[in-house]
Amino acid sequence: TRHEFVGDLILMKLDENQREFGGAIGEALLCQHARTRAVFEDRGVTGTFRVRNLNLLAVREGEDERTRTRIVEGGHQLWTDPTTVYYSSRLSHEREGTLDCAIKLQHELGRPLSICDPYAGVGPSLKPLVSESGLVGELFASDLNPAAVEFLRENIHHPTATIECVDARELKERTEMCDNYDLLLVNIPHDSLEHLPHLMPLLRPSGIVRGWAI
Repeated sequence: TRHEFVGDLILMKLDENQREFGGAIGEALLCQHARTRAVFEDRGVTGTFRVRNLNLLAVREGEDERTRTRIVEGGHQLWTDPTTVYYSSRLSHEREGTLDCAIKLQHELGRPLSICDPYAGVGPSLKPLVSESGLVGELFASDLNPAAVEFLRENIHHPTATIECVDARELKERTEMCDNYDLLLVNIPHDSLEHLPHLMPLLRPSGIVRGWAI
């Protein structure tokens, strides 16, 4: 039961006693899930960008071992790769709440929103927002991980979107970005409280922050 679906991949945790049977477990999961292409052991996240350390257990005959995959969340499709970028489906409910929050704010302000997501990853929080007609006015999205930014450019399409690879804490140095955004997304739970003082100058007086902190 300790497994997670990421697109057409299954990532699973194994303890020391299970590891020697990993190949057989992987093959069994392929038999059980017809749409799964490959099964990997997830040995945890590593490095600054919290990417997965994956070990191949089984791959369906005729398929390859690539870890790039397409996920579907809330009816929206996104490309990702767990070995190069961080993505977790566990926050999908919270991301649905972000859409509800944005729609409510738009109704209160009576205009499209200026939105800043400086920890955008591959774009799971932004995809529902840009897919909602008339919701997004100006959009700035960034991430510190260059691989995430490449996926972000592939996944998020909006006529006003600016997408960059930059440290979010440096954005306050850009005068044109200060006091400019109605909605600020802060999805970096372990560092949110440390980063917030650097981010607040970006927010308009009528704007709100939507994020998580641990």
